Amino acid sequence: MQLFQSEDHYILHDGEFSLWCCRQSGSLEAKKGDEICLAWNPVCIGLVYGLIGKIKVHPDDDWRLILIKQKSVVGSVLDDHQIYKVNKVIILPLSDADPQEFDLDLCNVHHFGIRKPKTISQTGIQQKQLQNAWKTIKSGMDNVKPKKKDVKDKEKFVRRIMEELQKMFTDSDSFYYSETFDLTTSLQRQHSEGYQSNKHLPLWQQVDPRFFWNRHMLDELIQADREPEASTM
Repeated sequence: MQLFQSEDHYILHDGEFSLWCCRQSGSLEAKKGDEICLAWNPVCIGLVYGLIGKIKVHPDDDWRLILIKQKSVVGSVLDDHQIYKVNKVIILPLSDADPQEFDLDLCNVHHFGIRKPKTISQTGIQQKQLQNAWKTIKSGMDNVKPKKKDVKDKEKFVRRIMEELQKMFTDSDSFYYSETFDLTTSLQRQHSEGYQSNKHLPLWQQVDPRFFWNRHMLDELIQADREPEASTM
C-alpha cells in the first residue's frame, strides 16, 4: 500500500480503501480510496506492507504508527495463501514535524523511473533476546506515570523504547502474517462447522483472540463505526 503525507494527515492508500491518520490528534479514520483527492497536497513517500498498530509510549509523547517496511515470502498454505515474515518496520510519529528518511520501497506509480537498490537484512537472534527486548519495553512502559518529566529524560525514554521495538521486529525472525489466511487457527479447526459459519466475516474477526497479540494497538479501527472500510483495512 502507498503511504502519503499531507499537511494534516498520513494516509495509507490501498486501492478502494484508505486509512487517514491525523497528525494533530493521532486519530484514525477509514475512508474510501478515492477520497484521497480531498487531502491537501498529498505526496507519496513510498510503500508499506501493513499496519501493525498505533502506540503511545509516554503520556506526553505523540501517537506513533508501526508499519511494515519490508517483508519476505516464507511459504504458502493450501497453495493460494502466502505467508510473510516481517523483516523491517518503521515507527512513524503522528505529529506536525517533518518525517525522517525511512528509505521506503518506491511506488511505481509516483516514483516512475527512479531506481533504488533493494536489500533485505535477515539477522537471527535467540528467542531469549526477543523475550528480553519485550520485557524491557513492558517494564519501561509500566513504570511511566502521567506526570511532568524533564524533556531530556522523556526523550531518552522514548528513544530507548523505539530502539527496543525496532530490535524486536527486525532482529527476531519471529513475526509472521498472511493477508488471506488465519494463522491463529489449525486447519482441523478451520474445517469445523462453527468456524465455517464465520467465513463471511472479515479475517480479523475469524482469528483466535488468544493469538491476536496486537489487537489493543488496533482497537480504534476495531471500534470504528464506518463499514466496510474499517474491516477491510
